[in-house]
Amino acid sequence: MSKNTTGFTLLELVMVIVIIGILTTFAAPVFIRTVERSRTGEAMRILGQLRLSQMRYYAEWASTTSNWNALDVDPATGKFYNFAIFSTTSPANNTVATATRNTVSNPNYGNYVISITGNGALNCSGGTKCPPIHG
Repeated sequence: MSKNTTGFTLLELVMVIVIIGILTTFAAPVFIRTVERSRTGEAMRILGQLRLSQMRYYAEWASTTSNWNALDVDPATGKFYNFAIFSTTSPANNTVATATRNTVSNPNYGNYVISITGNGALNCSGGTKCPPIHG
């Protein structure tokens, strides 16, 4: 009588699981970093709009404002960031708006803050670490 056995041995299955685990170990951090960097796009877009609105306000009133109703944009709401605006009489080198990262799908980064000055300079601070920011 001939024995016809098909299928995988336990050793083969264990080896496949180990290989998948090793690949996941290397791929997961790259994936998380890429996703977080793409989410900074929301902050960059809204911060750019807030900066332009603050500069229009500054051209008329010689200072920026912390009053959302005084600007020609709606109060900024984002899925991944909370936004704030600031009043200053010299906006070129001072912060005019910030985006604080909230905790929605935020592994390993914490609540970092991206700020923008009147001249468009971006800065990231706080949190566990900052993602690469691009303007």
